[in-house]
Amino acid sequence: MSSAFWELFCVEHGIGPDGASITLDGQPKADFGEGRHVFYEETDCGGYSPRTVILDSEPLVIDEIRTGIYRTLFNPRRLISGSDDAAGNYARGFHHLATQHSTKFDDSLRRVAEACDMLDGICFFHSYGGGTGSGLMMALYDPIDEEYPKSTIFDFGVYPDCDQAFSVLEPYNAVLGASSPCKPDCISLIFHNRAIINIYEREVAISNVTYSHLNRLVAQVFSGLTAGLRFQASLTSGLGELQTNLIPYPTMHYLMCSFYPFMSPAIYDATSKPKTEVFISCENPSQILTMQFGNFSLLIITELANETMLTEVLSDRFQLALSDATFEDSVMLSCALLFRGDVSPSGINSAVEELKRSHKVTFADWCPCGYKASKRCCLQPMSVIKATGMVSTPRCITSLYNGTLVKSTLTGIGDQFIVMNNKKAFYYWYLCEGMEENEFQEALDDFQSLMGDYEIIDQAAKSALNKVGCSIKNELTLKTIKMICTFIMLPK
Repeated sequence: MSSAFWELFCVEHGIGPDGASITLDGQPKADFGEGRHVFYEETDCGGYSPRTVILDSEPLVIDEIRTGIYRTLFNPRRLISGSDDAAGNYARGFHHLATQHSTKFDDSLRRVAEACDMLDGICFFHSYGGGTGSGLMMALYDPIDEEYPKSTIFDFGVYPDCDQAFSVLEPYNAVLGASSPCKPDCISLIFHNRAIINIYEREVAISNVTYSHLNRLVAQVFSGLTAGLRFQASLTSGLGELQTNLIPYPTMHYLMCSFYPFMSPAIYDATSKPKTEVFISCENPSQILTMQFGNFSLLIITELANETMLTEVLSDRFQLALSDATFEDSVMLSCALLFRGDVSPSGINSAVEELKRSHKVTFADWCPCGYKASKRCCLQPMSVIKATGMVSTPRCITSLYNGTLVKSTLTGIGDQFIVMNNKKAFYYWYLCEGMEENEFQEALDDFQSLMGDYEIIDQAAKSALNKVGCSIKNELTLKTIKMICTFIMLPK
């Protein structure tokens, strides 16, 4: 996943795989260099190195970075790997592996933070299904709140799919990790591999979807989330604004996300210009811009209406997490619409007002300012790695939203946890690694408490809507009766 992020960011900022600035016709591309220092630090030789620490309990994945095309981009002291994995066991990662890696990780992270002029936030990327991503990650989280109290923490978590598990222990690992008392106050984004695969198969017509495709799409979400910090924006703000506007209560820190547009060049062309090949002909050649950087190619074509983008990004089709509920059936608490590209604040306002009038999204009555964070707009258009298979347009949108959809998304993994926990299945593997039996029930209680909070909001909002609906119905009935009476009383 880390390789996908830095691959995209290097293209966006004109940085080569060796950390040097990319030049076009012998001259540095200045506009690609804006905001480089947000996620990169300058090296002694004039190059750039990512502000990141990459950790894995086994060496296989880290060795791919050490020997790959980006081997000279990263600081080797910040590539941390062990010789023993977590065996897909939360307890082993939390108790056993933490003793091996926590000190080195904390020291590396502290050095990265100290090199920043003004630390705004820290972003963590991991999975919840395995022992390393759940157990070891929660152990590493333990000192974060104390050491970085003023920093916004983002947790990008890939959760296990209920219908496609790689390990029978995934429900245990996911619930124990999500309910861990070590987890800091943060913004937790939920991703499902199956949801992203479905989008690729449906929208891009790629049947053989790999983990590289999945990681590159998550990288696009992260790029859209941070574009306003790295490039010129109409209204700039820090990451803390998102936490302030999207998290109504500390426990309700889980967010769903969507990204649009997401389609291949061929499909995009077929929907906008039937029977026209985009690579062969175009009515306005200036609408197509292709830039080549070694093995990377950026393709930018045509334009999308703001209203269309809002309708699509707030639809079930482009949700990056699986959910049995739909937007129409759910209640929103907050929503951030992060536009990017050729979009003006006035255009955003018009599109949002149109969305409000359509009543497509239902907000809780105590959250009237659901779109408060919607005016952030980065003027730099999106970039796309050619291998991603998707097209880059002059404008795109990343949506983050908090609401009762979260309950539907996490309920499945919780139900599987309950079935196993009732039979105390596989307890031995956790207890022998240092866990206590009561920790299972405590994690389940916390998890069910969160689900209960969303259920209360859902029921309260639906009850209020029913009352409004009955009131409107009664009013319409009364008006109809008056019209009938008036009609009857009209003189002949």
